[in-house]
Amino acid sequence: DFYGFFLGKSMVYTSGIYHKQKYGEETLEIAQQRKLDTILDSIHVSKGDRHLDIGCGWGTLVIEAAKRGAISTGCTLAKEQVAFAK
Repeated sequence: DFYGFFLGKSMVYTSGIYHKQKYGEETLEIAQQRKLDTILDSIHVSKGDRHLDIGCGWGTLVIEAAKRGAISTGCTLAKEQVAFAK
């Protein structure tokens, strides 16, 4: 798939968080997952929380929040992105 080629498994358009001492050794996927974890940890997302992501893109943050038990809703205009997130 075209988008998967340059966005990686997580289908995230944005950057990641790299550990300075491991920079160059870590993959983009690890850095992107760390970014998602950092965001969700900082707002203390947990089971039963409600989460709305307007302009969610491919739904990666929505999916990660749902894995923690949050009731997550994402809004996007692209049919392809909705299909991927489902």
